[in-house]
Amino acid sequence: MTSDIKPKHNRLLVLDFDHTVFDTTAFVAALREYFHTTFGVDADLFMREREAVKNCCVVVDVDIFVRRLSVDDVQLAHDHLVEFAQREAGRFVFPDVVGFLERHTKMFDMLLLTHGDDELQRAKITGAQLPGAVPFVITKQTKGKVLQPYATEYEQIYFVDDKLPNLMNVKEVIPAVKAYFLKRPNSPYAVDGEEGVDQMVAGLDFTIV
Repeated sequence: MTSDIKPKHNRLLVLDFDHTVFDTTAFVAALREYFHTTFGVDADLFMREREAVKNCCVVVDVDIFVRRLSVDDVQLAHDHLVEFAQREAGRFVFPDVVGFLERHTKMFDMLLLTHGDDELQRAKITGAQLPGAVPFVITKQTKGKVLQPYATEYEQIYFVDDKLPNLMNVKEVIPAVKAYFLKRPNSPYAVDGEEGVDQMVAGLDFTIV
């Protein structure tokens, strides 16, 4: 699915969301504690079932996940999860994100491109209240496939992601993309090696000119 961006600039800057804009590790820890306090869900069970759902379903499907948590009221747990994401997301935005967006919005069209469950990702992104109402695409397709239609709309696309396979996929589909491999401290995806990417960065404190 493509967002309804109407190009205003000749360059597009694409950002991943989880672990790039949003501290997903801290969010999951807070959500795990919330579910333990609110529903009595064991912390180990929470993490084990979250990982199992990711493995089976590519992304964390909210409906499947809450059904596996052995709660008495599945719908109530579902609603609490989505409401928690919407309400609390703002405090999990990395501190360098707002400045990065403010530095680039006058020079680039912006897009958030994220894999995930549509309902949960939408709650996190809208709850994050990022400046400038950055448009977003939530998908289960490869990011290269999603971005391919944009290649004819822009002279240059820049793509920032914390997962090397996503960067490689986009570079394969659109070789001219400038790919930035984001390795934040303690990132679960900060693998060694950066062959094929254009730049490795440790945060969003840089500026593209």
